[in-house]
Amino acid sequence: MPVEILVPYLGHNVKKAKLIEWMKAEGDAVEEEEIVAHLEAEKAVLEIQSPAAGVLAAIVVPEGTEVQVGDLMGYIAKAGESFEVPKTVPSAKKSPESAKVSVEASEQIAETHPQSILVIGGGPGGYTAAIKAAQKGAKVTLIEKSKLGGTCLHTGCMPTKAYLAKAKVLEQLAASDVYAGANGIGVDIKKLMGYTNTAIGKLTNGVGMLMKRYEINVVNGSASLLGTDKVSVQPIDGEAFEIRPDVLIIAAGSVPSDIPGIAVDGRRIHNTDTIWTLDHVPKRMLIAGSGAVGTEFACIYNALGASVKLVEMLDKAMPGLDREIADALSASLKKRGIDLMTSTGILKAEISKGVVSATLGNSETQSTEPFDCLLVAAGRKPEIEGLGLERAGVATDRGAIVVGPDMRTNVDRIYAIGDVIGPPMLAHAAFHEADVAVDNIFGGDRRADYRKIAYCVYSYPEVGSVGWTEEQAMNAHPDCKITRFPFSANGKAMVCGETEGLVKIIFEDKLGELLGVHIIGEHATELIANFATAVSSELSIDEIASTVMAHPTLSEAMAEAAQAGIGHALHI
Repeated sequence: MPVEILVPYLGHNVKKAKLIEWMKAEGDAVEEEEIVAHLEAEKAVLEIQSPAAGVLAAIVVPEGTEVQVGDLMGYIAKAGESFEVPKTVPSAKKSPESAKVSVEASEQIAETHPQSILVIGGGPGGYTAAIKAAQKGAKVTLIEKSKLGGTCLHTGCMPTKAYLAKAKVLEQLAASDVYAGANGIGVDIKKLMGYTNTAIGKLTNGVGMLMKRYEINVVNGSASLLGTDKVSVQPIDGEAFEIRPDVLIIAAGSVPSDIPGIAVDGRRIHNTDTIWTLDHVPKRMLIAGSGAVGTEFACIYNALGASVKLVEMLDKAMPGLDREIADALSASLKKRGIDLMTSTGILKAEISKGVVSATLGNSETQSTEPFDCLLVAAGRKPEIEGLGLERAGVATDRGAIVVGPDMRTNVDRIYAIGDVIGPPMLAHAAFHEADVAVDNIFGGDRRADYRKIAYCVYSYPEVGSVGWTEEQAMNAHPDCKITRFPFSANGKAMVCGETEGLVKIIFEDKLGELLGVHIIGEHATELIANFATAVSSELSIDEIASTVMAHPTLSEAMAEAAQAGIGHALHI
């Protein structure tokens, strides 16, 4: 007997919703509680789950239809079961707006009208800019050659955090003797890959739903500038066309940087895009580059059981971090068994008999070692090839598009945001840049302020920073003061067994202005958000010191570090 898919309870006083997407087609197999459709009600997207396992036998309500609580949407039947859809089913009203969306979408691409905006790239910066512009009333077209969400969602921020979260559990089990039978517990890497892919799929669908909600015309393809006011678009499926937007926002993202002479094959030698195909934990792993990404992967695979060697060409690891924090992290990595080598590059890497033979060293010393896997994590570079920037006269410098703090390029009505403009190459920086750019497009006068943007490393232990490093602060304010509070003196950290690390505050002595804050320790990437707010709000060291933090929390270390700075520390 077929099972009905009904519109569920939508919330208090919410009676109607719009069916915006079927996730399955008629005849597709479905599992019980698998998401089969999305509804939009009161600007919230609701997931509709299958009431039973089987196949989606019939779709009664098409996309774009307004439905009410209890309306019949479709039927789930057992595989091979046959039935006829009843001739009379509860009807739903077609939304007038949804009825014309498909017509407008096809016309929207070529139309020239006030406040028409074209966004090249659907990563964090691109899709944010598209949504912000649509919210302000613009008709927006977004061109994305791969998947919505970009590097961050598919090969960067999000999948690494999934791996880090699961690998962290193994490290915690190994570090404590209170767990009975914990020895020998490992991770099924293929299941971890599946878990990660499922989570990424949900997030990607979420971005897609936002595009539909704000009626943003998404074209899967590539774009190239033909001049200052004309862009050629080549869809993956379909014929090329031209568009003349009122404003262009370039958010084309970045690609992994390579190491000359080392060819990535996606099997034994990986970059940060291909590493996600690795379906086993290698016994011996070499990672090139001790930036945030390289360090995070070193922590992941070390926790998963690999023997990890992390090499850095510079004389100090974690370049860009406050030196004291970087040194503390380096010591922690070594304590965990990661072989960290500085002033060391990969001079040559060859694959022979399934093994990567890598020559490591510098101008003075060299050695050749075998590895089962090499990960090139040498950073990323802006992806500007093929954009036709030269035809529009858009200025670049060292491979990145040049912009001012208002996100404007040197060409009128062309903006650029995200990785394509170079460092800091952070997703949350791209969110901010998108916000600044769109506000300015609509008459604002905003500037991006990177000193107020936090920088995080999701290593074991984590690092969170905002503002100047000690060296930068000393150069600008030679009389600045520095205060610290160790997590070893924090009650919550002690009882949780996470006493590693500290909070370091750099402040101007006379007015107490916060110049920089650096945290290394458990949940540092979450704690730093409080200081990012403090820096943005121009709070003083005294105001932080007088803030009452809940007890017991790691946050107390923040207030205690400030209290130590004004001579009133409690627990040290």
